[in-house]
Amino acid sequence: MSNPIHNKMGARLYTLLNADATWALEDVERALGVILHHGDVVNFGDYRYIDAYFVVEDGFTRGLVRNRDYACSGYLTVPMEVSRLLRDARGHYQDILRDLRDDVTCIAIGRWDILLARVFKNRDFGRCKDVLERGRFYLDLRTGSDDPAYLRVEYDGRVKTFKAIKKLNGSQVEDAFADRGDVTVQVCMPCQMRFHVQGLEVLEGERVVWPVANAVFEAVLPSARWKSQPLPGSSMYHLLTGPRDELPALRERLAKATVVMSMPMPL
Repeated sequence: MSNPIHNKMGARLYTLLNADATWALEDVERALGVILHHGDVVNFGDYRYIDAYFVVEDGFTRGLVRNRDYACSGYLTVPMEVSRLLRDARGHYQDILRDLRDDVTCIAIGRWDILLARVFKNRDFGRCKDVLERGRFYLDLRTGSDDPAYLRVEYDGRVKTFKAIKKLNGSQVEDAFADRGDVTVQVCMPCQMRFHVQGLEVLEGERVVWPVANAVFEAVLPSARWKSQPLPGSSMYHLLTGPRDELPALRERLAKATVVMSMPMPL
């Protein structure tokens, strides 16, 4: 893997209509009249960022990585392919964050990021070291909140979310992942859309991901030992926490669960 890079110039956002990601990166640069750098965003569509791509430069390799819109709403999610080569992923996107506000929901955080260097300072042993080496880290962004960013950590099949990042330290992360027999999984609920035309004809659409109330998730939990809460910063995903030995039962119930949503369609 390449060493982390330092870009004095932060990421820039460009829009290029009447083109797509099948173009060679050099052709995209020629059409835009600029030289693209690692982390820059090129949006090939006119509705939010459904057709946005990130520029990735790893050694002599240059290419585009599609925006992973986990919310299915056209938001930007900075992928690990970009972040793992940055020392300060959040700082690299500060201009875009300032301009777009609500349209950036998540930034993946690479192991060498200064955020993790501060959190895990002097914690290079035991479980804490293992979390740093094998965990995956994400900065979930929330606007209009006293705590606009949350650090989400995925490790050993579990998910933990931490507020007050400026005061967070490695010991707190280590304690959160202490083995107490519980596991946390991140899930979404598929919805079957049914469209009614004049109350008579019913057209069934594909199963899609849609915002679902927390009570819906609570209804599929295998026992009272499980708890459900919305994932901070997301209207689609929830965190389910409960005993590890009941995880197969939870997965079975989730596999069978589908929410049916009815919507009228005017002619």
